[in-house]
Amino acid sequence: MDARALEQLLYYESGLLGVSEISNDMRTLIASYDPRAQEAIELFVYRAGREIGSLASALGGLDAVIFTGGIGEHSAAIRAKVCRQAAWLGLELDDSANAATATRIFKT
Repeated sequence: MDARALEQLLYYESGLLGVSEISNDMRTLIASYDPRAQEAIELFVYRAGREIGSLASALGGLDAVIFTGGIGEHSAAIRAKVCRQAAWLGLELDDSANAATATRIFKT
């Protein structure tokens, strides 16, 4: 592969699209009943939870978990799944606040 083909593969054909072979858009995957879409979602959630755990370990704990970007801002379902993965950290999701996309979605 030349540099341009590799760039195309990494930036446009990998990640959610590479796993699902359907789309790189989480909204499309959430709406799909295709098992490949569900696999891509579960892999994304697993990886997010793994990275939160890695950061918590490296930093000796966390003061906050912040969701950003399109998925972080617009997907209560994905935020809930990620929080369930990280529940061992003591994160308690406020389901109503999460559904309303509140600024603070964790119980205090």
